[in-house]
Amino acid sequence: MTFGLEDKPLELFSTPHIAAIVLTLVFCAVLVLYRKMLQNETAGHCFSIILAVIISAQQILLYIWYAYSGEWSLSWTLPLQLCDVSIFLSVLVLTTKNKYLSELLYFWGLGGATQAILTPDLGTHTFPHFVFYQFFLGHGLIVLTCLFIILVNRFRPTFKSVIRTFVITNLYAAVIIPVNALTGGNYLFLRSKPQSGSIMELLGPWPWYILSLEAVAAVIFLLLYLPFAFSGAGGKSASISA
Repeated sequence: MTFGLEDKPLELFSTPHIAAIVLTLVFCAVLVLYRKMLQNETAGHCFSIILAVIISAQQILLYIWYAYSGEWSLSWTLPLQLCDVSIFLSVLVLTTKNKYLSELLYFWGLGGATQAILTPDLGTHTFPHFVFYQFFLGHGLIVLTCLFIILVNRFRPTFKSVIRTFVITNLYAAVIIPVNALTGGNYLFLRSKPQSGSIMELLGPWPWYILSLEAVAAVIFLLLYLPFAFSGAGGKSASISA
C-alpha cells in the first residue's frame, strides 16, 4: 500500500466516482465558456503548452509511483492501452496541431477516456489512493484536450477519418497480440475482460467479445463523427496542419 487506501475496488457511481465525473464536466464547461478567448492565437498557444506540460507531468508522476511502489511490470504498466497512447497523442497534438494525430486522439481519446471515466478499472487502488487521482486527472485531461482541438483548433473529422482510425485500430491490435503473449499482459483487454464492470460484460465470452468490440468501435467512431456530418462541418480543419 502506497499513497492511500488499497483494500477494495472502487464502487461505481459512489460519491468519489461521481465527484470525479462532475469535476471533469466542470472543467469542460469552463473551456466551453472561455473558448472565444482561447481562439486568440497567443492565448490558445499558451494554454496548449500549459495543458501539454500538465499532461506530461501527471504521467511522469505515475511512472515514478510505479517505480517507487514496486508495481512496475511488463505485463500491465507499459503505456500500450488506448488511453495511455491518447495521453502521448494529446501532448503531440497540443504542440504540433497535426491533423492525422488529431484524428486518432479524437476517436481513441474521446471514445476511450469517457468510457474509462464512467467505468474505471482501478483494481484495488480506490479513493483516496494516488492512482485514483491520477486516473481521473489523466483521463479528464484527454477529454479536455479533445474538446480544445475542436473548439479552439477547429479540428473537424471527416468520414475518411473514421475509416483511417478504424483500420489503424485493428493494425494496432494486431501488434498488441504478440506483445501480450510475450509479456503475459492484457493490453487492449484482448486476453480477458476488465475486472470492473464495463460494456464488455454485455459482449459475450472470450474470444467472441473481441469480435463484438469491432462492431462497438465502429459504432462509437460513427457516433463521434455524426455531429460534424449533420452540421456540414466535416472535413473543414482550420488551424490544423497535415
